[in-house]
Amino acid sequence: MHISSRIIGLFDPAHAYMVRNSVSPRHRGSAQARLPWHRSRTNGGYTGYALLTADGSISQPTTEEMEFLDARMQHERENWEHDWEARLRTTEERYGDTLEGIASELAAHRVARINTAAGEVRARIVWFRRNAAVLDIDGPRAQSQTRLSHAQARDASLLARYLVNFLAELPPEI
Repeated sequence: MHISSRIIGLFDPAHAYMVRNSVSPRHRGSAQARLPWHRSRTNGGYTGYALLTADGSISQPTTEEMEFLDARMQHERENWEHDWEARLRTTEERYGDTLEGIASELAAHRVARINTAAGEVRARIVWFRRNAAVLDIDGPRAQSQTRLSHAQARDASLLARYLVNFLAELPPEI
């Protein structure tokens, strides 16, 4: 049973806001809304492998090719956490001092901008009744919405952590 976001908005306006604003900017107005807990198709996504023959048709992989692909996927599964931690450290080193001030500004004024090598990142906090707020971060080819309580929305250290995570997901410098 589908319940309209207008009806949900009467009881939970923060959730209705997140559903209404979860459409990618280039798809605004289209019927294909991306729910806030789904990954964007333009944000990394998933990789598949297909072995092509010289004429471009797909061939069945040999045992050696399958073993190679299995080993590669196993390596990626084992090392993703290490890679993510490295990206977080790099982001904290690059923007650490700046982010503390920006997070304080965001907590105080509910709006902040960060200039990065990938482009401008805009963050804002939208307040709702019943102790609800949404941290809305929009950057080049990336978007994030996080539901917070009013106390969390005033906590600059928590906001800085969300900003670091978002910046770590941005594409590397060109």
